[in-house]
Amino acid sequence: MDEHMKVTIFLISAYFAIGAALLRFAIPFFLFPTIELEQPTFEVEKYTIQENGLEIIARSYGMKGTPCLFFFPGQHGGITRYEREIANNTKFKSFNTIILSYPSQDGASGKVTNLESFNDLVVQLINKTKKDSDCSKTFFYGRSLGAMLAANVSVNVNSQGIILESVALSLDRAIETKLQNKWYLYPYQILPIKLLLPHNYIIEDLLQKQKTANILIVQGSQDSITPLNQIEDVVTRNRISLLKIENGNHSSTFSLAQNQISSIISHWSQQSE
Repeated sequence: MDEHMKVTIFLISAYFAIGAALLRFAIPFFLFPTIELEQPTFEVEKYTIQENGLEIIARSYGMKGTPCLFFFPGQHGGITRYEREIANNTKFKSFNTIILSYPSQDGASGKVTNLESFNDLVVQLINKTKKDSDCSKTFFYGRSLGAMLAANVSVNVNSQGIILESVALSLDRAIETKLQNKWYLYPYQILPIKLLLPHNYIIEDLLQKQKTANILIVQGSQDSITPLNQIEDVVTRNRISLLKIENGNHSSTFSLAQNQISSIISHWSQQSE
């Protein structure tokens, strides 16, 4: 074997070894990139929880003693957009909308290093905020990565309904899709992603553990990140309601679905009175 071939084999091996190590040990850094808070926020109340260097923020935009709608953003945060499109949306005026910000994003300090510890901290913050806000009812709304987080949290926190928008089948499938969309990461798809993850989250397993029957999955027909056809079998098997948003992609489905989502949550709220 000549030297050129040896160098090539070494570089290829190193490339995949680095990829395997990142999947095994650095997934939280990949899932929660740093997002700077660029503009002031206008919440009515601000609740935080800090533990082991992690901080999670819950910003509240409504009145205490009303139904609470907890919103879990995707992996890139985006408090400015969500304040504008949910907190300032008159369709949600009867709710106390509460938007979460994850560590290293939108003003929350720290960096997620362990997903299980992070999930436990989110549950603690939700319970604390529910009590301090005197929530008359509780609803969860998560999009993209936040949908999986909301589904996981709602297994441990009672709610009257949960909306999952642009949700992936599982964490490993979500990562696989991310790799497909980056040419320099594309070869990593051959790695055993599911086996390398310290903990995999499977949406169907989480759906089957829910304590509420009010579950809605919202998916855009043009979403290439979390494709509609991937979730349809799960919806059918588990008899869950599906709201298909025509021409919605991974970014626009959120905006296009707001009127329908607000109507559905309002209906659930009236049902549970």
